[in-house]
Amino acid sequence: MTNCLPLLGVGRNISAGDSPSSISNLEIWLQSGVGYYTDAGITPAVNNDLVYQWNDSSGNARHVTQTTSADRPVLLTNTLNGEDVLSFSTSGEFFNVPTSISGFSAGDVYIVVKIAQDPPGNTGYTGLWTFTSSSDNTHYCWTDGNIYEGFGSTTRVTVGDPTPSLTSYRLYNVSSASSDYKVYLDGTNIYTSGSNTVGWASTPYLGQGFISGAPFPGPYFLVGEIAEFFIYSKILNSTERTLIKNYISSKFGLTIA
Repeated sequence: MTNCLPLLGVGRNISAGDSPSSISNLEIWLQSGVGYYTDAGITPAVNNDLVYQWNDSSGNARHVTQTTSADRPVLLTNTLNGEDVLSFSTSGEFFNVPTSISGFSAGDVYIVVKIAQDPPGNTGYTGLWTFTSSSDNTHYCWTDGNIYEGFGSTTRVTVGDPTPSLTSYRLYNVSSASSDYKVYLDGTNIYTSGSNTVGWASTPYLGQGFISGAPFPGPYFLVGEIAEFFIYSKILNSTERTLIKNYISSKFGLTIA
């Protein structure tokens, strides 16, 4: 029998076999409701606090941080199905991600996110993250409504303009492996390519796109909210993907295909 363990930050009992940590190769897990600090891991943040550090729940201690007060997102508790989110505004908040999130032969990223305006009215408010070795930034989405994605790749692809509005919370997922690149929104595949070379940013960020030395380096900031974020250093199989979709659907009350 599987033991039912209460996981911090989850508003119900979730079996230990039903969480992201039950799948191998989990490299970083920023879990809603867990590990928000106003400093370097000592003082827990409460509602409306600026968050200095969001602790990694994967066991790898890859905590994301922001030492500059003006660049820290705001914690909003009990926001999405009773769960917490972090709010990123037009002031330009973001986290620095440990550089050890690189060098993997494959990567599968999951994020629960929404943006304030779809499409954004300002090109500076089109960012999401920096996890590419391309000279082109990720945009979720650009002012033309299209998603442009480069997670874990040497090139950026045009995903297209998804039908559901990105101003609602969505499960956004990108998988990158050699000769295999896929993008999903709420569990539905919205982009597939059999041409891909895996590549990673030397300086990764969450909440902004910035590539030093690029023709258009940025920064491009996320204006919206993030509830949860995790990366695997492999491509999840169908059984594992179903587990993740069930976890996100149950925790956040989202409809996932």
